[in-house]
This record gives sequence, structure tokens and C-alpha cells, in this order.
Amino acid sequence: MAEAGVEATVVPLAELARLLDSMGLAMCVFDARHRTRLWNDSFLCYFPEHAGHVYPGEPYAENLRRFYATRLSEAEAAHMDRHIADGILRHERQSWPFEFVHRGRRLRVAVLPMLDGSRLRVWVPLGAGPGGEAGLTEEHLPELRQDEVPLIADGAMVRDENDRILSVNNRFAAIYGLDHATDAQGQDFRTLVEALWAGRPGAAEARVALTDNPRFEGAPFEVPLPGDRWVRVSERRTQDGIGISVHVDVTDLVRLERAAAAAQLRSAALAASLKAEMEERRRTEAALQRSQRAEAIGQLTGGVAHDFNNLFAVIQAGLDLLEATPEDARRPGRMAMLRDAVARGAALTGQLLAFSRRQPLEPRAVALAPLLEGMLPLLGTTCGSAVEITLDLPPDPPVALVDPTQLEFVVLNLAVNARDAMPEGGRLMLSLGTETLAARKEEGAPAPPLSPPLSPPLSPGRYAVLTVRDTGIGMSEAVRSRALEPFFTTKGDSGGSGLGLSQTQGLARQSGGMVRLESAPGQGTAVHLLLPAITGPAQPRPPDAEKPVRKLRLLLVEDEASVRMMLADLLAALGHSVTSAPDGTTALGLLAEGLAPDVLITDMRMPPGLSGPELARAAWRDRPDLPVLFVSRHAEPELEQLDGRSLLLRKPCRPDDLQQALRRLVCGHPLS
Repeated sequence: MAEAGVEATVVPLAELARLLDSMGLAMCVFDARHRTRLWNDSFLCYFPEHAGHVYPGEPYAENLRRFYATRLSEAEAAHMDRHIADGILRHERQSWPFEFVHRGRRLRVAVLPMLDGSRLRVWVPLGAGPGGEAGLTEEHLPELRQDEVPLIADGAMVRDENDRILSVNNRFAAIYGLDHATDAQGQDFRTLVEALWAGRPGAAEARVALTDNPRFEGAPFEVPLPGDRWVRVSERRTQDGIGISVHVDVTDLVRLERAAAAAQLRSAALAASLKAEMEERRRTEAALQRSQRAEAIGQLTGGVAHDFNNLFAVIQAGLDLLEATPEDARRPGRMAMLRDAVARGAALTGQLLAFSRRQPLEPRAVALAPLLEGMLPLLGTTCGSAVEITLDLPPDPPVALVDPTQLEFVVLNLAVNARDAMPEGGRLMLSLGTETLAARKEEGAPAPPLSPPLSPPLSPGRYAVLTVRDTGIGMSEAVRSRALEPFFTTKGDSGGSGLGLSQTQGLARQSGGMVRLESAPGQGTAVHLLLPAITGPAQPRPPDAEKPVRKLRLLLVEDEASVRMMLADLLAALGHSVTSAPDGTTALGLLAEGLAPDVLITDMRMPPGLSGPELARAAWRDRPDLPVLFVSRHAEPELEQLDGRSLLLRKPCRPDDLQQALRRLVCGHPLS
């Protein structure tokens, strides 16, 4: 037994081959392209001409050529190609078994189509098995008497050794257009066919196919008849030369096959057309998305430029005042104003990153009540004296799993939105609560209406609910339906990037929560932020969080010269010894020359040279215990593959942030 290649379907076929061998049955499998795929030992026993010649991948035509070479006379061998073409057609279209004699053994062969397009041929011996040659030969065939021919349901004909018709039945007469079955008796079959179809298109080809081409005895073959009709013929001759043939009109079957093939072609053409249409639709949608993206970028550019221009104006004016009046008593206040402007710029960058879902979150257990209480002074300054701010806390305020810095940004943005919605003043109400979502939560129709929750739906469980409510002008249904869209704003040229509520949405999604928006014209607006609630206390600070950091030797790697200089000065002001490098290659050169820093501080992205992680891995080859502090504004997937020797600090960073990160690295506290 041999098999062609290792395929998923070969194993069960191999088992089938062994099973059929045990039963004395031969088998051979041919793939959809008529190439030999697998055979069993009984196949070689019944067809020894293939032993040593058949191979996996051999075309079926070569298999047939060896088969016919053992059974055709010299005259018949001249028609070898016709026999092979018939055999291939029969292999493709055979739908029921037929019998034939080969090397003294009568065999019945059946063809079974397989799901992958292959075809399995099985030969059943009608007599002795593989071990004997007696079998059932032609001389044992029961003879068909002429008086039995009319009883056959299909067309039947008996001819003598000279092709003179001895008998036909009525069905044969109907197929070939005879008035009566007796009209054919005594005639030469070739002459009869020529007389019946004289002058009709296709008559000559049909006569040749029916009478002149030698055929594989017992194997059915199909012949096209004049008038677009088809007949399937199977013929066998007895020892004394008597030919017995059965003729089946398969016109309807062939037409049905033609219709199916035409339908398949139409289906393929329709599929191709549909595919082309889908491709065109995808191209159109992509063009529309590019157009929408360009429009969104335009909106983003206008809003962000406005916000940043305001911040730059504050920073520029503050720096000018500090330079003009270095000893002014208002210097501390102006410094605070500059720091606030930088913080607002960082918050705006956070909005952009939250919208793009690249904002790196540091979720932890946060007690929401102290966070809101600590924000009240800032909210009061932001909203002004015309807005009354209240905070409603439950007896047992919830603890939520969230990034506290991003949550503060969200609350501040919501407060700014509320202030702008109350130009004549009003009330800003902050409140906390909890909500438990069951597996299937039934929600009624609230009034005022609520926007639908964000998808995907939340998992069942307990959630902390932070609500920011105002008494402003409210939103129409049209505005409320778009309020969460990125860049959507009703502030026009007066300001706003349209990212405030998008940031709220981004934080909610990344934190495993959702947003509900409640608003109606004249009834104010309420934004409900649901965040996963946890039991237990808020996350405590590390025991040594305030422990002083000793003077450290630092290697600072930053490709932006201005940022590198400011960070170096800041670290030096904190009491550390700093060596700077503009890129990773220079830093590795310093390490190779013997520089032994306590901590390596590096930017994440420094094109076109080494990235921060690449620099760290190279440094760890010689200093596996070297702590590394990465400084970046983005989420960095590469850090997921690094170990506990490194921390990530976000830009922009203040002295306390740097000092705390260094403390965690040298004291062994993980970043929380």
C-alpha cells in the first residue's frame, strides 16, 4: 500500500484500505485532478500490470494506458486514446456499478465521490478472491434469450457476430425512431443507423460513436444523437460472439447537467460580480472614511489649536512677567499659573490619547469620595463664583478600579462643560452611588431620556456610579445622540476640541465601565460614569514612599536636546549626578568605557537609532541588574515583554514623579 503525501484525510483512507484488503476488495483513490493518490494491496493483486509502476500523483490516463495495454488487440490498440478518453469520462460520470472481466476474473466496479473532490474506486470480485484465478468467466454468463428482450425496461438489442440485428424491444425502437421493433430484425446495425439519420446534423458522428469505435466491454458510454439527444450504451459479447446491449435515454439527465453547469457558471459570474461590487463598495467606504477622517482632523486641528494657543499665551505671558519682574511678590502665584497651564496641556494630550485608546492607564483601587473632595477647590476656581458646587456622598462611598489621574481629567472636563452650559450661573452637583447589574438587566424608559449605554454591554456585577449633573440649558435629542462622538462640539469658534465626552467614553471603556448621558432641553444634563467597584480599602501607598533617595549616578538618554537638557537640570537639582547621551549608541559607548550608573533613564522612541527597550536589553547583557526608567507619553506594548527591572514614567513628569520612580527602582517597589 502506498499513499501520496500526508493529509488530514489520508489516515482514515489508509485504515479503509487495510479493511478492504482484509475483505479481498481492491481500492484506489484519485484526486480531483485525476491523479493517483492511494491504493491497497488487493488493487495490485487484481491489476498486476500496475505493480512497480503506479506512484502517488500519477495521472489516471497513464493508469488506464497500462490497463488497456494488457487487454486490447493490435487493431484495438490503435484506438488507445479513445479508450483512455472514454475511461476518464466514465470515471468522472459513473453513477452506478458495472461489471467486466479482467485476467479471468469478473469484477464489479463502483465509484464513490468524496467531499474534497477525490473519487474512490472499489472493485468487488464476483467469484474467487485475490488468491484464486478461477473466478466467474464469460462462459458462465447466463445467455439472454431473444424472447426475453421485450421484457427489459430500457432499450435492448441483440446482434450476431456480424452485427446483424437479431432482436430489439419497443423501448429501443422509440429511442432510435423505428415504427416497430420488428423493423430492425435482420438489418445491419450500421446500415440501420445511417438510414434512420440520413442527412441530419450529427448523424455521422453518432454512427461512428455507436458502431465503429471499439469500447471497453461492459463499460457504459454516452453517445450524442441527432436532435440534441443522448443515449448511454453498455454492451457485452458472449463466447460465441453474440452482442447484447442496453440503451438508456439520458437526454433529460444530460440537459439537467447542462442546466446545472450553466447555473454554476452564472453563479460564478454572479459571485465575481458581487465580489467586484463589494470591492468597489469597500473602496467607496474607504474613500468616505478618509474624507470623514480629514473632516475630523480639521475639527481636531481647530479645537486643539485654540486650546493650545490659550495655554501658550498663558505660559508666554507668565515667562515675560517673571523675566521683567524677578523680585515681584506675585512670583509664586505666576509660577502656579504656569504649572496649571502645563497641567492643562498634559490633560489635553491625555484627551487625544484617550480618544485614540493609546492612553496608558494605571488602574488601582481608588476611594472616590476623597478624590472628589480634593478636587473641589480646583473645580471652584474653574467654574467661577456664579456656579454653586455641591457634593453628595453616601454613608459608605464606593471604591472603584480606575486610573485616578485620568478620572480627575474627566471630572474637570465635565465641570468645564457644565460651566459652559450655564452662562448665567447655576448648580454643579457631584454625587456617588453604586449599581448592581444582573445578568439580564431590564431597563425602563427613563424621563428625561437617557442615551443608550456604550457597547459592548457590561458584565454582571457591582459598579460605582459617579454623576456630574448641572442645571444648564440641556441638550436636544439630536445633540444628545451625537454628544459622545469625537470632535463633536456645540461651542463653535468660542473654543473646545470636542474631545471632553470622548475622553470620558475612552476612560470608561478602558476601565471596564460605561457612560450614560441624561439630558433634555431646559432640564440640564447628567453624565453617569459607571466604573467597576471593588470591596476593601483603597490601595495604600508603599511603606517607603516618602523614604529619601540617596544621591544616584544616572545615565540619561534622550534624543530631543531641549528635553534632555531640562531633565538633566531637574535631576541635578534633586541632588543626582547626571551623564547625558543623545542616543542609544552613545549610551552603550559610555557603558563600554566603564560608566557605572545606578539607574538608566531613557526615552522609549528615538528614531532612527536604538529604541529604549533595545537599549535596555543591550545594557542588560553586561549589567543584568541595572534598573531602567522609561519615560514616554504613550502606551508601550514592548514593555509587556520586559521584566521587573524597569518602570514607565509618563511625560510630562514633575520632580516628585521622578523622585518617586527612582525610589521605587532602587528600593524595589513596583509601579502601582
